[in-house]
Amino acid sequence: MALRIIRQFLRDKRTLALVFIVPIVVFTLFGILFKTESANIRVGVINSDKGAERTIVEPPRTFPPIPVIKKVKINVGQKFVEGLKENGGFDIIELAGGDTEKVIRENRLDGLLLFAEDFSGNIIDGKGIRFGLVIEGTSYSKKVVLENQFEKFFSKTIPGLLIQGTPLETNLKVEIDTRYVYGGKKFTNIDYFSPVFIAFFVFFLTFLLTIISFLRERAYGTMERLFASPLTKMELILGYSLGFSIFALAQSALVLFFTLYVLKINYMGSIYLLFALNAIFAVGAVNMGILLSFFAKNELQAVQFIPIVIVPQVFLSGLIWPIRDLPGYLKPLSYIMPLTYASSAIEGVMIKGFGLGQIGFEFVMLILFAFLMMLLGSLVLKRRVA
Repeated sequence: MALRIIRQFLRDKRTLALVFIVPIVVFTLFGILFKTESANIRVGVINSDKGAERTIVEPPRTFPPIPVIKKVKINVGQKFVEGLKENGGFDIIELAGGDTEKVIRENRLDGLLLFAEDFSGNIIDGKGIRFGLVIEGTSYSKKVVLENQFEKFFSKTIPGLLIQGTPLETNLKVEIDTRYVYGGKKFTNIDYFSPVFIAFFVFFLTFLLTIISFLRERAYGTMERLFASPLTKMELILGYSLGFSIFALAQSALVLFFTLYVLKINYMGSIYLLFALNAIFAVGAVNMGILLSFFAKNELQAVQFIPIVIVPQVFLSGLIWPIRDLPGYLKPLSYIMPLTYASSAIEGVMIKGFGLGQIGFEFVMLILFAFLMMLLGSLVLKRRVA
């Protein structure tokens, strides 16, 4: 019995590939990605600090001893910028000014520090360390770092900030005026990860449902009987696509409803646009399932497409690792994967509050993906007589 199983596997080249080749490919991606260091947080600084004068008394150097009183002008904002650059935890970019949201988008910043004209004056007068912080807000991990690290940094830096040998007041309160371009203070970890997981589960569950169900249609002989009908190949594929898509849309609606209203995920955009995105993506997954089912002879072979089709998209579509942090030679692969565009569009609606005009490119790419899968399915389908 064991020998029969071994011979059966040896004759099935696809199963051998699944056993020996696919794990190597998947874990190669795993090794590359998790050895890649994440890029530092990019922080811009608009330093409008005009500095302030401080009176200091130098020790007497004459006899009889006469203290020397001097006024020195200091710019604490610039001192902080230099300290941030030496800290190494951020990529600091000094900027001239302008509309904060535009500055963040054009320079691809994760955050923007704003030092007002009276920044030094407030510190010298003991009023506290007051500055503005604008957070881009599409990455939860970077959002948390920006919210928490600056207060600690400025508090620890003050004691070592010497001006002409005299320390500044060390017990100053740090007051940060924090604003967000996208998301907000109330957005938690689950809010940031829900868009990509909605896209992933819609794709995965729909693909699995379709490829198994369509394979059964062939196994039960239904396809052979339909080949004798006057239907064209495109009409056959379109009919199956419409039939499976009804259940795929119902499943997508369930996932979206449960995520938004049961898990109570925060979102900013239109729920109707979210459903439209999920619906188009589900139709594309249906047609991909139909297409790939032609290359499987049984359900085992159908399931083998999961590590080949699904797993690489998990690694390369931004689900785990931001696409901009991927090695350069892997980025082109990200842009041929439909999950990349679906997760980007859904994130744009849920986190950034984008409308159709702002996610138009991703929307068109998902439509093209669905149409391409349907077209390829009709080309692969061979017209036979039962």
